[in-house]
Amino acid sequence: MLATMKKQLVLSLAFCLLFFFTKAQLDKKTWLVGGNFSFSASTNSSTNHVRTNLFQIAPNVGYFLWDKLVAGIKLDITLQRDGYPTSTTTLHVNNNHFLYGLFTRYYLLNKEKQVNVLVEGNYAFGSNKASGYYPISDAKINKYSFFAGPVIYLNSNVGVEMVVGYFNYRDTKAEATTSGFQTNIGLQIHLMK
Repeated sequence: MLATMKKQLVLSLAFCLLFFFTKAQLDKKTWLVGGNFSFSASTNSSTNHVRTNLFQIAPNVGYFLWDKLVAGIKLDITLQRDGYPTSTTTLHVNNNHFLYGLFTRYYLLNKEKQVNVLVEGNYAFGSNKASGYYPISDAKINKYSFFAGPVIYLNSNVGVEMVVGYFNYRDTKAEATTSGFQTNIGLQIHLMK
């Protein structure tokens, strides 16, 4: 029993030392591979009580041009399902966005820190396909967004991030603009060249 406790204590101390003395690879010529995701479920408080479920995933690949500054490409895949209740049933509309574009991010704190803060800007374009009780329609989308938040490095190559930001996209077919705030959770892997 005492030997088991000693092993657990030694392993715990080793993990803590590893955790507290790691640093991220934020150096020039490092690759960044990862992405983030978000999910939301909401109900509109207007008289029709529209229920919306939204799932978004955004994988990315980037390259550090300078220490702490990365630029790259990013996909933005969003699946949205709206439910419009009627007196007898619920009518559903599916909106699926597939966007691709560019991103740039900068890490604000010293690159040796185990916890850092990032700021990121994105521009993407692509298409939206809507289907359901409305006729199927396709539209072009232009989207830009800005995010900021902390990243915690689990080791020198893996960071977990939680960012909050603003997005704005324009649907050219509906001639509508949608904007709002969003929270994403992500995982990034830093690969040396």
